Amino acid sequence: MTTIPAKRFVFSKEAAEKVAQIQKKYPMDHKQAALLEVLILAQEQNQGWLSVPILEHVSQILDVSFVKIWEVVTFHTMFHTKPVGTFCVQVCTTTPCGLRGSSQVMRACQRWLGIKADQTTVDGMFTLKEVDCLGACANAPVMRVNEDYYEDLDEGTTLEVLEALVDKKKKLVKGSQKGRKSSEGQDA
Repeated sequence: MTTIPAKRFVFSKEAAEKVAQIQKKYPMDHKQAALLEVLILAQEQNQGWLSVPILEHVSQILDVSFVKIWEVVTFHTMFHTKPVGTFCVQVCTTTPCGLRGSSQVMRACQRWLGIKADQTTVDGMFTLKEVDCLGACANAPVMRVNEDYYEDLDEGTTLEVLEALVDKKKKLVKGSQKGRKSSEGQDA
């Protein structure tokens, strides 16, 4: 039985230049400090996810063990180790979001998308993920789509966000869906 070798990863010329600039910010004996920034660049170049060959390449560039990189990648919800859809929808289900209705948000996503958590729609447009914390507890429940946060959600506003992602004619409001400017109370 023959195996097909994994495709080798190399940064594009532009990304390699950015990596070099990032590395200049840190002392040579602390190359690993650039890890998050370099991983973000690699994920952007690879259509939103990090493969083993990418992690091996980053390991060589930054002189960081593969295991340490794997620990970082699997800890942070912003990194993906499998291909994701055009829109990666992450629903926070930890205690603050759970107490404020994240289960309704997740159910709305599952019904509208026709998939469960950790699945991608057949057309490759959406991946749905249940995550532990998105760090916006004061405005729970929270959903992140790619890099954008949608807060103070309920079933209706969740569906509005999902529909606006597909229908570019609909207005997509990032942040609080109740009009909060920060974490002030709803009566502020």
